[in-house]
Amino acid sequence: MDGDTASLPETADIARRYDAMLMVDDAHATGVFGKQGKGFIEHCGLEGKIDVVMGSLSKAIGSIGGFIAGSKPLIAFLKNKARPFIYTTALPPAVCAASLAGLTLIRDDASLIDGLWKNIHEVKSRLSKFANTPAVESPIIPLIVGSAEDAAKLSAKLYENGILIPAIRPPTVPPNTSRLRISLMATHSEDDIRRLMNLLQCIGLLTRENTGNHG
Repeated sequence: MDGDTASLPETADIARRYDAMLMVDDAHATGVFGKQGKGFIEHCGLEGKIDVVMGSLSKAIGSIGGFIAGSKPLIAFLKNKARPFIYTTALPPAVCAASLAGLTLIRDDASLIDGLWKNIHEVKSRLSKFANTPAVESPIIPLIVGSAEDAAKLSAKLYENGILIPAIRPPTVPPNTSRLRISLMATHSEDDIRRLMNLLQCIGLLTRENTGNHG
């Protein structure tokens, strides 16, 4: 919820040591991490060393649905035994085509990933002038508000001014840790970022008490 990441190399070492299978949920990392946008596994240099990879087609790829990647025996087993797969309608051809197009864009245009990380560093740099921000490197940046009511009001105020930042409230997060969850994109311009920061200041959100890294 806060854009934090797992200690994947250490976890992979433990899995190897005890001959355990390791599954990684890379939904938020696909198209974001790694030189080719392959995800956090590529970022950590662990390609081919993870047993099961789960990902999403609905985030950076911009489509809908998801995927499971693994060995041929594992995938064959899931196709025949996994109830969620067996009783779910297959993705329509148009969705598959859109997903492939999104993957192709990510693979062939490195400027998208470069632009995203440029925006991430720019926003985090600007936020750090006001308060402590999460130490993690991610396009997801939480601004802790506190009460669910306050988070909803601030989110609505931003929306009235043309900026969509959803309020994350219980039961998704613990009580009194409701937050606004900024999600950056490669296509956000310098003007977009400047306007975001100005509005965050205008509504009084950028205070030391309101930002930070809360699990």
